[in-house]
Amino acid sequence: MAINYFGKRVTAAPIVTGDGLLHGFLVSHAEGTVQTLTLYDNTAASGTVLLTAYIAPEKNPVFLMFPRRHSIPFTTGLSATYTNCELNIWATAL
Repeated sequence: MAINYFGKRVTAAPIVTGDGLLHGFLVSHAEGTVQTLTLYDNTAASGTVLLTAYIAPEKNPVFLMFPRRHSIPFTTGLSATYTNCELNIWATAL
Protein backbone atom coordinates (compact mmCIF):
# COMPACT_ATOMS: atom_id res chain seq x y z
CA MET A 1 0.00 0.00 0.00
CA ALA A 2 1.42 3.40 -1.01
CA ILE A 3 1.56 6.24 1.51
CA ASN A 4 1.53 9.75 0.06
CA TYR A 5 3.41 12.67 1.60
CA PHE A 6 1.90 15.58 -0.27
CA GLY A 7 3.22 18.90 0.98
CA LYS A 8 4.60 17.37 4.18
CA ARG A 9 6.57 19.92 6.15
CA VAL A 10 9.97 18.43 6.90
CA THR A 11 11.16 18.68 10.48
CA ALA A 12 13.47 15.66 10.89
CA ALA A 13 15.11 12.78 9.02
CA PRO A 14 14.10 10.41 7.63
CA ILE A 15 11.27 11.91 5.61
CA VAL A 16 10.31 8.48 4.19
CA THR A 17 11.66 5.03 5.06
CA GLY A 18 12.01 2.36 2.36
CA ASP A 19 11.21 2.47 -1.37
CA GLY A 20 9.45 5.44 -2.85
CA LEU A 21 9.23 8.25 -5.37
CA LEU A 22 10.14 11.90 -4.93
CA HIS A 23 7.58 14.00 -6.81
CA GLY A 24 8.78 17.48 -5.85
CA PHE A 25 9.57 20.04 -3.19
CA LEU A 26 9.01 23.61 -2.03
CA VAL A 27 11.90 25.30 -0.25
CA SER A 28 12.26 28.87 0.99
CA HIS A 29 14.45 30.90 3.31
CA ALA A 30 14.88 34.42 4.66
CA GLU A 31 18.67 34.51 4.49
CA GLY A 32 20.77 37.01 2.52
CA THR A 33 23.02 34.29 1.10
CA VAL A 34 22.59 31.16 -1.01
CA GLN A 35 21.27 28.17 0.96
CA THR A 36 21.78 24.52 -0.03
CA LEU A 37 19.24 21.69 -0.03
CA THR A 38 20.47 18.12 -0.55
CA LEU A 39 18.13 15.13 -0.79
CA TYR A 40 19.49 11.62 -0.14
CA ASP A 41 18.46 8.04 -0.86
CA ASN A 42 19.02 7.01 2.75
CA THR A 43 17.37 7.07 6.17
CA ALA A 44 20.17 9.37 7.36
CA ALA A 45 21.28 12.60 5.75
CA SER A 46 24.21 10.96 3.99
CA GLY A 47 24.95 8.44 1.25
CA THR A 48 23.56 8.53 -2.28
CA VAL A 49 22.64 12.08 -3.34
CA LEU A 50 19.38 12.30 -5.29
CA LEU A 51 19.38 16.05 -5.82
CA THR A 52 21.19 19.20 -4.71
CA ALA A 53 19.57 22.62 -5.07
CA TYR A 54 21.14 26.00 -4.37
CA ILE A 55 18.51 28.55 -3.41
CA ALA A 56 19.57 32.17 -3.95
CA PRO A 57 17.78 34.87 -1.96
CA GLU A 58 16.50 36.56 -5.13
CA LYS A 59 15.15 33.24 -6.52
CA ASN A 60 13.29 32.34 -3.36
CA PRO A 61 11.00 30.34 -2.92
CA VAL A 62 11.75 27.40 -5.20
CA PHE A 63 8.86 25.09 -6.10
CA LEU A 64 9.74 22.10 -8.27
CA MET A 65 7.38 19.28 -9.24
CA PHE A 66 8.43 16.43 -11.50
CA PRO A 67 5.98 14.94 -14.02
CA ARG A 68 4.81 11.57 -12.64
CA ARG A 69 6.91 9.60 -15.14
CA HIS A 70 10.01 11.60 -14.11
CA SER A 71 9.63 11.29 -10.33
CA ILE A 72 12.96 10.40 -8.71
CA PRO A 73 12.99 6.87 -7.27
CA PHE A 74 14.68 6.03 -3.96
CA THR A 75 15.16 2.59 -2.38
CA THR A 76 16.48 3.03 1.17
CA GLY A 77 14.58 6.11 2.26
CA LEU A 78 14.39 9.85 1.71
CA SER A 79 16.34 12.30 3.88
CA ALA A 80 17.49 15.89 3.51
CA THR A 81 20.09 18.36 4.71
CA TYR A 82 19.32 22.07 4.69
CA THR A 83 20.12 25.06 6.85
CA ASN A 84 17.89 28.03 7.62
CA CYS A 85 15.23 26.75 5.20
CA GLU A 86 11.60 25.70 5.30
CA LEU A 87 11.09 22.49 3.30
CA ASN A 88 7.93 20.76 2.09
CA ILE A 89 8.10 17.42 0.27
CA TRP A 90 5.82 15.65 -2.19
CA ALA A 91 6.66 11.93 -2.18
CA THR A 92 5.11 8.47 -2.18
CA ALA A 93 6.36 5.56 -0.07
CA LEU A 94 5.80 2.28 -1.93
